[in-house]
Amino acid sequence: MVLEGLTSEIENGKAFCQTLCQFFEKQKETFENQLIPDLSYINNIAECVTGIEIKSVEHHFKNQYTLNYKFDWTVYNGCSDLDEMGTIAAHISFRVENDGSVHFDCSPLDDRSTADEL
Repeated sequence: MVLEGLTSEIENGKAFCQTLCQFFEKQKETFENQLIPDLSYINNIAECVTGIEIKSVEHHFKNQYTLNYKFDWTVYNGCSDLDEMGTIAAHISFRVENDGSVHFDCSPLDDRSTADEL
C-alpha cells in the first residue's frame, strides 16, 4: 500500500500519526481483511462482519509505527438462540518507507489458539 496525495516529503514522527490515521481510515477497505485473524479459537463459526475500527496510530522510532484498532465478532446460533458476540482490541506494527509504501508486520496474525485467551 502506498501513501497517496502527500505534497511533501514524509517526515516520520509523532506529528505524522494523525496523517497516517486519516489515510488508513480512507483506505481500510483495501487492507482490513488482512488484519482480522482466524477466529476459530473463539468458535468455528465466529466471524467479523463489520470490519475494523481504527483507534489510533503510535510512533515508536524512525519509520516504525503501531496501528491500534478493534473489531466486533459474532457467532450466530440460530437454532439454539444462543448467539454470542464480542469485541477484540488489536494492534499491528508497520513501517513507512521513504517512497510512501506502508508495510504491515502480519506475523502476529498467524495461527492463534485458545491459549491466547489467557
